[in-house]
Amino acid sequence: MDKATKSEIYDLILQCTLEFCSSQKLNSDSATLGERLNISRSLASQYLNEYFKDGTFIKISTRPVYFLDKKTVEKSFRIDLKSNEFYDVNELIQLVEKGLLAQKSFLQAIGHDTSLAYCIMQCQSAIKYPPNGLPILLYGEHGVGKTYLSHLIYQYALEERIIPDDAKLMFLHEADSNLDDYKKIFGSIRIQGDKKLLQEGLLAKAKNGILVIDHAETLSDKCYRQLMSYMKSGDYTVENYGTFHSATRLVMTSCVDPKENIDSLFLHNVPILCQIPSLEERPLEDKEAFVIHFLKEEEENLRKQIYISSKAFAALIEGHYKNNIEELIGCIKTSCANAYLASDQAMKKLEIYLYHLPVSAISTVLPVSEEENLICVDQTINHSISGKLLSYFDYMLELFHEYEKGNLSDKQFSEKCFEGMNQYYDYIVFERKYTNPRVSAYEKLIVNIFENMLDQYDIYIPANCAFVIARIIYNMMQMVSSIKAWELKNKESIQHLLNCLKQNYAAEASVAVDVQLKIRQTLDIELNMMNLAFLILNIQFYNREMNRYLYNCMVLAHGYSTASSIADAANKLVGSHVMDAIDMPLNTSVDELICTLRKYIRRRNQNKDLILMVDMGSLEDIGNQISDIANMRIGVINNVSTKIAVNIAYKVKQGLEMNEIFSSITKETYLDTKIISNVKRKKAIIFTSETGETAAERVVQLFKNSLPRPVDISIFTYDYYRLSKNLDDDEVFVQFDVIFVAGTIQLPLTKVAYVSLEDVIAFKDIDRISLMLTRYFSEAEAEQFNKNLVKNFTLENVMNYLTILNPDKLITYIEAALSQLQNLMGIMLPNKTMVGMYIHISCLVERLITKDDSGKKLAEAGLLNKDEKRFVKMFNESFTDLLNHYRVVIPLNEILYLYEYIFKDLGI
Repeated sequence: MDKATKSEIYDLILQCTLEFCSSQKLNSDSATLGERLNISRSLASQYLNEYFKDGTFIKISTRPVYFLDKKTVEKSFRIDLKSNEFYDVNELIQLVEKGLLAQKSFLQAIGHDTSLAYCIMQCQSAIKYPPNGLPILLYGEHGVGKTYLSHLIYQYALEERIIPDDAKLMFLHEADSNLDDYKKIFGSIRIQGDKKLLQEGLLAKAKNGILVIDHAETLSDKCYRQLMSYMKSGDYTVENYGTFHSATRLVMTSCVDPKENIDSLFLHNVPILCQIPSLEERPLEDKEAFVIHFLKEEEENLRKQIYISSKAFAALIEGHYKNNIEELIGCIKTSCANAYLASDQAMKKLEIYLYHLPVSAISTVLPVSEEENLICVDQTINHSISGKLLSYFDYMLELFHEYEKGNLSDKQFSEKCFEGMNQYYDYIVFERKYTNPRVSAYEKLIVNIFENMLDQYDIYIPANCAFVIARIIYNMMQMVSSIKAWELKNKESIQHLLNCLKQNYAAEASVAVDVQLKIRQTLDIELNMMNLAFLILNIQFYNREMNRYLYNCMVLAHGYSTASSIADAANKLVGSHVMDAIDMPLNTSVDELICTLRKYIRRRNQNKDLILMVDMGSLEDIGNQISDIANMRIGVINNVSTKIAVNIAYKVKQGLEMNEIFSSITKETYLDTKIISNVKRKKAIIFTSETGETAAERVVQLFKNSLPRPVDISIFTYDYYRLSKNLDDDEVFVQFDVIFVAGTIQLPLTKVAYVSLEDVIAFKDIDRISLMLTRYFSEAEAEQFNKNLVKNFTLENVMNYLTILNPDKLITYIEAALSQLQNLMGIMLPNKTMVGMYIHISCLVERLITKDDSGKKLAEAGLLNKDEKRFVKMFNESFTDLLNHYRVVIPLNEILYLYEYIFKDLGI
């Protein structure tokens, strides 16, 4: 089977599916694909049907037969396809339209498919939940659109016939901290003569519709208590009159963090908490859509066609708005009013320039040199400036078009491409802000991919490249719709550019395509074609001159990305790749470091001398420990900094001899410092996981979120393998007074308490944890802490934090495998054992995907007893689907660990 051809068919079907999702146009039959790929129709049909059989494609059984990518259709229309085959295209379109109808109201919301997607999904689930929905709390900064979303929730409930047609939407706009809020919501009694007259509250007036309570944080305690009772039973009491029942749904809003400002007991009864992001946190394409939308509203109000200058448009998008969307609307109205006042009011056109904007908006504008041009608001989307990312993509295509015309030589084209690449990477690294915790997880996985690449190819990939690629992936997730639309529009030009780069840089392209494939297999994320082009250029840039200079130069430093940052800065400042880097965690042994350094030297030209720059005196002796490598001088420079590295890079580029470089550096650099400290041991809680520190960091965050308030305890992650090796003698117990260690695999610690995550999830160790932290919390806080642990440390939640892999998919595979294993064994595993198996297997799968365990000593099958052999056979049979999906093989020693874990818990 030609894997390359099959992969090309997949890529073409993906393009055709995106086109179908945007225009309902079909051109994905076997004949068309065969013609485009220059293969026979029968071969194309064979590959298409293979994808259909494994569930990747759906089939439309018309003449001709069409195929579409199932996942893309489901994601685009946010539907779940139960069938993979349809009799005609109308059947599929009707299903799609039904899915869209259910979202019609929410489709009006800007960001419904980006920043608000999860929030909208929560609202839909809450409103539909039988019998009368679930209470919803919408919270976020002032002006983010909570009231607007409340109206959309009401429209959605009407469209879906969840509430009757005559149901009303009522608002309590101000919830004063007194008894008035109680009367306004639930009603009151008015005495008229000897009669008691009922005055209905908003709950009754909404009449099975929706009641929106603004500023829920200001409700009175009495109101909180009555609302809790209503949420549980649907009943409420009007004092001195009687009890009533209602099916009115509740939506509450708050401008503050509810966990800190709303009664915790009340909050426990509100299962759906939706945080609406601030305008600053919204992706760039959302901000652009807001500006366009509000400008068009002003067009209708003024009955004039609005033109806005490119600088003014950029200023509105990139401005900082303390009051979010509300302030943006005011800014646009002010700009239109200023322009209207200064214009000829008889004209049907209104022009807005930068000086028409409020001073607060103009003050955020950075100096720009490009010519200012007017943009028609009605054509703004076609004239989009939806982010610098797409502008860099456009720049690359423009360069390529000039190259195709013969206006640029090969050398000029390469140099300008590298210039564009560096500008793009600088924007990614320095201008964009990343608060998403998944970025660091992506980075760690990509570092592992790059390390494996070094063993396959004789090529250098800098560690900083993983730093950039992780952020590129995050940006792609931020601009999904814009990137897809841009790629569809420019797909032929992009493909020609890629073909050109693959032809000119064949080796680099091969590595880049392999990296793209590994990212797809590991993260289930496709690195798009333009970023593939940037990756090819990046690899070529760092390998084009590696044999040009007299010396190999290596920066070796402790810490996360320290050496890489120093080397990358030096290379960019001197305009050439001179420095390489090895980032060294603090717990790296000297033997591991020397092994890594030897690998580096073997990959490089061994006839060259080595300049080794280290950050600590303790590393100076490393040069002596690799001095047995023949025909090489090794020069070691201590206390390396960016300034020193840049200085050396310039001297190496000038062709100076090593003695001259070292003599000059010694004269120019001197550093002598001394620090004396007397630090008392601080209390600490340690989390560890065999999957690595990234997974443990996620659980740390989950634990911190459970605390009722911050405490003076260091809570951090620690390397599992180091701790399992040193146990009670580890230096961490010297530096800190450790309260307890928590992890996914039991450690035989004798001096410090150990808490296993499976016991917490199975509710066996929660009281023990609370007891160890008694001195830090009041009785009420301790009770709240217990509740938070129970809520946060569910199996689904912990697995979502433990692994970067899709937790829903992983849980499904493990659940099916464990069910089959129990059937084959003829036993039912206890709840705690099942929880432990879920955790250990999910960690194991991620470790096998992201790390090379080949160097570990494995158990030998010949040494197994009869029961162990039987268990290994049953295990492999049960986990076949999981292993095939993730393309991993579980080592024998890992299976035996699970065997011991099961039968130890069973007491056998």
